[in-house]
Amino acid sequence: MFDIKWIRENPAAFDAGLQARGWEESKSQELVRKILGLDEQLRGQRTSLQAIQAQSNTAAKAIGLAIGKKVEAEIAIRKSEGASIKEAIRSGEIRVRELDEELRNELAVIPNLPREDVPVGKDETGNVEVRRTGTAPRMDFAPKQ
Repeated sequence: MFDIKWIRENPAAFDAGLQARGWEESKSQELVRKILGLDEQLRGQRTSLQAIQAQSNTAAKAIGLAIGKKVEAEIAIRKSEGASIKEAIRSGEIRVRELDEELRNELAVIPNLPREDVPVGKDETGNVEVRRTGTAPRMDFAPKQ
């Protein structure tokens, strides 16, 4: 699987690699845009989830202070705020998992990119023989595919 950080830093090289593998230019560019968009959404969702978790920590401290002061009205208000924050955290975590899974699924189906020193060809006729070792075996029968 590809490293999303590398794709983020080298989108043109990733696109060129896909095209070297035979992808149409429009499809490879669309895939790069989709992957980078999912990555941006995922990072944004994680950031907002961390902010909500920070709010949760602040709310928990406020509940503790209200309990220490024994102010029942404030305790009830703080607990209701805490419940809404917990629900926001749950929904945020679900969204992060969904985006992460979608991004992983997109990355999992992409073929490996060819090395830069590999010549690009349309089919096996474009292959270049680098070296040959030994002799090919001779068979006195027609081998099966």
